[in-house]
Amino acid sequence: MARRLVVAFAFALLPGAASAQEGQKPPVRSITPVAGNLYRVQNNNHYTVFYVTPAGIVLADPINADFAAWLKGELAQRFPNAPGRALGYG
Repeated sequence: MARRLVVAFAFALLPGAASAQEGQKPPVRSITPVAGNLYRVQNNNHYTVFYVTPAGIVLADPINADFAAWLKGELAQRFPNAPGRALGYG
């Protein structure tokens, strides 16, 4: 038991052990026009696309929940007149 505490304490003192969680950088996110109404969206090293139509926005892949929430806000702000949205996830 005492040995486990010593090992746990030693790992806690390693450089970067505590700062790894404290110093997390926000994800790199961007929306880039490709052609016409087709856009590429970046979430760190992951990319997806969406297409704006008169009927709404068609999104290929939401990547993850945090990114989907960010993108939902961005789409509502950039395309407030898009009446509906569709999601294609495979």
